[in-house]
Parts: sequence; structure tokens; C-alpha cells
Amino acid sequence: MVTETLEKTKELIRREHLDGLVGTTHLLILKNLQGQEMCATEIFEKIKGQNYITNPYQVVRAIDQLRRIGCVRVAGKKKTGFMAAPYEPSYAITETGHVLQRELERQKRL
Repeated sequence: MVTETLEKTKELIRREHLDGLVGTTHLLILKNLQGQEMCATEIFEKIKGQNYITNPYQVVRAIDQLRRIGCVRVAGKKKTGFMAAPYEPSYAITETGHVLQRELERQKRL
């Protein structure tokens, strides 16, 4: 079943034209979503400076890519305190996301 999910995820990555783009930034996001819901701003604050991440839009773009391939889902909304956007969606990892995370960690070790 895990192999089947991994193959479906790889096919989705190819279909969304993300092959070669899913990597360390996505792995950092998936690790931070492990067991908790977080919004993009919270994730950015935790991984800022790692893997050359300097802008919140890098995190937003990567989360959007992970949503398109079904690895994260919108779990609710959180109050951010910003006047322009007082609420921000919070994200949670899916089972497909866990499978992709394990695969990315395996590739990183090789």
C-alpha cells in the first residue's frame, strides 16, 4: 500500500510539472507539520534561514505545491494578528504527506 501511494504521489508530481522541484524545502515543511497544525507564517518562522529560505512566499509556494499533490490539507484557520489578513489557513499533513516525507528522507541519506 505504501509503495502504491508513493507511485501515485510520484505520478501526481509529474502531472503537476513539479518533478525535480520537490525537495529540501518541502521536507522541512512536512517535518514541521508532523503531529500539529500550523499556518504558513509559523512554519516560516521555524525554518527561516535553513536551505536558503529567506522569504515567507517561498513557504507559501511550497505549501501550495504540497496541497496540489495531496500531501497537506487545510485544517482550519488561525488568528495571525496582521491587519491585512487577520486569519490565515492552518495546514496538516496527510497520509500521502507522510509517505512523501519518508521518501525524501531516504533520498537525502543516499
